[in-house]
Amino acid sequence: MTPPAANSARAGAVNLRRRLTTTLIGITLISVVLLGALNYYNARSLLTEAVGAALTGDATAQTREIRSALSRTQAVVSVSARGDQLVDDLAAFSSAFDALQSQQPGEDETRALESFYQANLIDRVEGAGFPAPGLDEVVPTSAAGTYLQYHYIVENRNEGPDRSQLIEADGDTSAYGRVHRQRQARLDRLRAMLGFDDLLLVDAEGTIVYSAAKRFDFGTSLVRGPYRESGLARLVTRRLAAAPVGDAVFSDFELYLPASARPTMFVAAALRSGTETIGAVAFSIPIESLNRLVTSDRRWEDVGLGRTGDIYVVGADRLMRSEPRLWIEDRDAYLSDLDESGLHPTLSETITALDTPVLVQPVDTDSVNEALNGGTFTGSTRDYLARSTLAFAAPVGAEGLDWVIVAEVPMAEAGESLRMFRTRLLVTGGLLVPLVWLLGVALARRMTRPVHPVLAAAVAIAGGDLEATAPDLGRNEFGDVARRLNVVASDLRGQRQALEEEERQITRLLLSALPPRLVEQLRSGRRQIADLIDSATVITMTIEGAFDQAGIDPDAAVELGSRLSADLEAAAERLGIERVRSSSSQHLFVAGLDSPNTEADQAAEFVIQARDLIDRFAEDRGVAITYHAGLAAGEVLAGLLAGDQLTFGVVGEPAQIALTLDAAAVAGQVLVHRSVVDDLSDRWVLEALSNLTDLRGQQIDAFALTGVKGGVSPQGRAPSIS
Repeated sequence: MTPPAANSARAGAVNLRRRLTTTLIGITLISVVLLGALNYYNARSLLTEAVGAALTGDATAQTREIRSALSRTQAVVSVSARGDQLVDDLAAFSSAFDALQSQQPGEDETRALESFYQANLIDRVEGAGFPAPGLDEVVPTSAAGTYLQYHYIVENRNEGPDRSQLIEADGDTSAYGRVHRQRQARLDRLRAMLGFDDLLLVDAEGTIVYSAAKRFDFGTSLVRGPYRESGLARLVTRRLAAAPVGDAVFSDFELYLPASARPTMFVAAALRSGTETIGAVAFSIPIESLNRLVTSDRRWEDVGLGRTGDIYVVGADRLMRSEPRLWIEDRDAYLSDLDESGLHPTLSETITALDTPVLVQPVDTDSVNEALNGGTFTGSTRDYLARSTLAFAAPVGAEGLDWVIVAEVPMAEAGESLRMFRTRLLVTGGLLVPLVWLLGVALARRMTRPVHPVLAAAVAIAGGDLEATAPDLGRNEFGDVARRLNVVASDLRGQRQALEEEERQITRLLLSALPPRLVEQLRSGRRQIADLIDSATVITMTIEGAFDQAGIDPDAAVELGSRLSADLEAAAERLGIERVRSSSSQHLFVAGLDSPNTEADQAAEFVIQARDLIDRFAEDRGVAITYHAGLAAGEVLAGLLAGDQLTFGVVGEPAQIALTLDAAAVAGQVLVHRSVVDDLSDRWVLEALSNLTDLRGQQIDAFALTGVKGGVSPQGRAPSIS
């Protein structure tokens, strides 16, 4: 029969094991839960910070890009307006326009113009579901306006954006027609080169006397005409008068009826003859230009916005100024989400009719309101479609334009990594529970006296002190329990370290998935156009072998290069050819600036003289020099470019072709483009080349210039031309 004391001891041991097992499991579970909750909270905070940093960086970079683009546009328009060419153009068109006022239009012309307005303006507006103006509200009332719109819009052989290609209108024998034939091609090239939709010349009375694109505002008055309340009219008749002399000013985007009611903004500058303001030049900017800037040309993922993140601009009226990503990528999904949001029941019909949400979609959100008040917003909010997002918003800071920029990522995408982390925590916890229970039972079975040191260690561990250890109680049950308890403490420390390492790995994973925007790519400075378009011949020449030969002292090589460059520049100056860029191995010259033609003969003469000069230079100094060159002619834009330092530059297709020919030429060869050959006299020896292509694989129509008739070619071949 078992003694009662033994039963009591056994019962006590069983109770102790149970309590100890329960305590160990509880402590472990609490530790795991606390560590898991802490890791989850930290991961959520890090995710929010990472997404916020990425949005802030992207929005800040795009804000700088917008301000820089507006500044460049303002500088280009200001410089163009200060030149004499546009002043002369306005004077010529104004005089020709005034002469048309005495030429009353015939009834057939008036009826044709009214029919054209009815079919191409009024019917389209009504078809889109908007109130249409009456014919008497939009058809020009002046004789000159009616005459010009009939000949250059109604009778234009081209339609829509291609109307600017019309140089000579059928049946227009007036002075205006002669002026238009002389100037249209050049003005339209200037418009296209600067990247605008339209170029408008407005006289001192506020009348649009010239339009490159030939839209419905052509020939109308911005003071009394149908578009007198437009942003263009306010810009030209009011804001320019208050702007500093020579400055270009912007209008905000508006739904501009002559531009098919598309969102359009304008930039304008006054034109002055001496001290007298004779009118203004205005350029129209389409919404697509701002879209490309804001979206980095639709590269949302490349700038850290993920699969569904977005960035857009909002005006002071809380309407969009750029198109959102969802509209650009999937219009049906955008309209569906707009209808499901319930915020704007009929808005989708208006957006569909106008084919854009710009100036239609309201964005009255916390982020936009904070930015319009001059602050910045970072955090979670609801977007314009009532979706939960992480967003950043701040003012754009562009002069005269009260815009804010918004960058946002939907919570559904931002929380994907967090949900994956939470799942991993739950799986880890589920695996730890049975393991800890088994370990607790094993430890409890081996527990024996003394109880207090072991319990003290257990309490310490339960309190979170994982550095606590039980004393060495020998090789007995409590000794084993003590050692097991020490093992538990060690395991918990290892688990904590493992969880911490896992946290660091997850943090790195989050940062790799949503990296901060490390962008410092802004080019400060302004580029200014000192001269307008001119026809010229561009010469590029490459010199090799003289300054990198073994045995030549570096200082001596620099001296040789400087002397050769000086000799070439002196030869160019004697022939009236301008140096654009010169180094020891690469030279760029241009002939024909400020001349009525390309001066191709001068360019060819310079190349021949340069060849002889280089040969003499090499012979006199005992160095081996090879050279090759390329020539191309056409219209270029030449002038001063202001950056960190002022430089003279030449921009245009001839410069690109000349560089391509120079690169394709072999040693001692001069390649001449067809554009130069057409302007050369018959004294030059040319040899046609075949199978010469550029880097894109396009055939280049080029010749080799081998010398002057009666002379000997550099390659010793008989002179010929093909």
